Amino acid sequence: MACWPGVLAVNASNPPPLRVGFSVGDVVTLTFTRPTNTPVSPVVFTPPLGALAFSWQQQGQVLVVRVVDGVVDGVPVRPFDVDVGKARVQVVGVTAAGGASPSTPSLSIAVGGTWGIPTPPSIVLVEAVDTGRQQGLGTNDSMVILFDQEVRRWVVVARW
Repeated sequence: MACWPGVLAVNASNPPPLRVGFSVGDVVTLTFTRPTNTPVSPVVFTPPLGALAFSWQQQGQVLVVRVVDGVVDGVPVRPFDVDVGKARVQVVGVTAAGGASPSTPSLSIAVGGTWGIPTPPSIVLVEAVDTGRQQGLGTNDSMVILFDQEVRRWVVVARW
């Protein structure tokens, strides 16, 4: 008896630029237990995420879903902030590669991952800017700090 492909993991991610909630550019990756028949529209999300692009990888065992437009049936979908586990995905019409199994049963699976939770910025580069007016740290010398994402602007003035 042939078994349908099971779902091992459903993981959402926010590639840069990071925004809270689902929005254009976000990615949901589904990993199946075995290669699949790679249908064209294999999943439905609740709530809807927007227009989606599907890309099958690893012989149909991994499905990458990218949000490509914030519109569904002509209606704009606003980015939404939902706790991890509250968005759901339903797998539709997925069988084992070559059609050697019945379709995956209609399962509604919680979407996990890091979306909706902003990650703190990381420092990528720190550079000292020396005015050359005096040796060592002196008046009008500064530090330039580069982060991996946009941060609120702030100014720190240190006096020695």
